[in-house]
Amino acid sequence: MATRESLVTAPTTEPVGAAELRTHLRITTNDQDVYLRELITLARTHLEQITWRAFCTQTWDYWFNDFNDAPLKIPRPPLSSITYVKYYDIDGTLQTLSTDTWENAERNEYGIVRLKYNQSWPTLQGHPDDVTIRAVCGYGDAGDVPPNLKHAIKLLAGHWFENREATADANVYPIPLGVQCLIAPYKAWEYCQK
Repeated sequence: MATRESLVTAPTTEPVGAAELRTHLRITTNDQDVYLRELITLARTHLEQITWRAFCTQTWDYWFNDFNDAPLKIPRPPLSSITYVKYYDIDGTLQTLSTDTWENAERNEYGIVRLKYNQSWPTLQGHPDDVTIRAVCGYGDAGDVPPNLKHAIKLLAGHWFENREATADANVYPIPLGVQCLIAPYKAWEYCQK
């Protein structure tokens, strides 16, 4: 399992646009679009964190201590592609592993990096985070994101629009069949259990 991760390139588009959120909230003017776009981004990133998924295309770096856990599982499904696999060799020199050695595939919905037939992993330096994998994750653009996830973003952003403070005077109750029900089928459970 990856020891750490880092976002390299954030999505260039959001699954939901300000106009869609305006329609959802029954807002007739566009004078709050900057704030609505901010809420959309916050809702998407929050839902990505709790589902361990990537919604729109984004690039991540993942570090692994070694190749012993191969195939190496890539968090944040769905996996679009692997840009590279790099490692520190026994001399401590950063190397890029040839694509003749490895391939990416999918196992139980997760992207994986595994050896090609009749290949072997190189010898590593033996330090933590010796292996780095750069992966492109996500469904694609806004039109490729599942409708349940888009609606969950609208519900959460709408809730934050209507309730702008951390507390409320009235009792606030979760909406039955709300955000949690919409995202449940999309949770990457292996990572959500951490």
